[in-house]
Amino acid sequence: MTLIEATATLGARLELLKRDYDIATTDGAEDWQIRMAAFQSVSAVVDFMSAVPGMAHLDFGLIRIMEAISSVEKGTTPSWLLNGSAGRPGVSDRVAVVRARYGAVMAYLMQVADDYRDRKKAAQYVWRKIPSRVQIELAGARGTWRSVAGWRDEFIGATDAATELKAGYLATLDILSEKMAGLPEDRASKMIGMLAKQISPT
Repeated sequence: MTLIEATATLGARLELLKRDYDIATTDGAEDWQIRMAAFQSVSAVVDFMSAVPGMAHLDFGLIRIMEAISSVEKGTTPSWLLNGSAGRPGVSDRVAVVRARYGAVMAYLMQVADDYRDRKKAAQYVWRKIPSRVQIELAGARGTWRSVAGWRDEFIGATDAATELKAGYLATLDILSEKMAGLPEDRASKMIGMLAKQISPT
């Protein structure tokens, strides 16, 4: 296949994807629809690169992106998506520890609180309870409940999570489950407040 033919095929495929996506999301896009559209778009680009002579070996990064989208669909986020981007400074140890512990609060709610078994609801609860100034410190101006979900996901089924962060995550789960009293939401709220003071004492 020539470059011109491959490009034409890619363009036609992406146009069909856009049409189908627009039809499917007429009443608003759901998370899974957005991820599916992203996955299919990346897949189209991978096929394009594989069809062009001399470019097949360049699609490894795109395949990793496809694998990441698939992992997110299953409820986990690869740790490499959560690390600082190349050329940018990483987060401080204090921020990393508090993120991990907030992820544990979310995991705790999903385990024991019937109203928060759902991943999104648990993450939203934690995010709403974090003071706004702490939200910015931990996740930046564009942080959302998805930030909390990502912090929790880093420790679900992960084998490469930093030992000290994993220890803090597990310790927080233990404190919430065994050493604090009250309803799950009360325990979570109290822990969220205590963790916030580690970032902003006032």
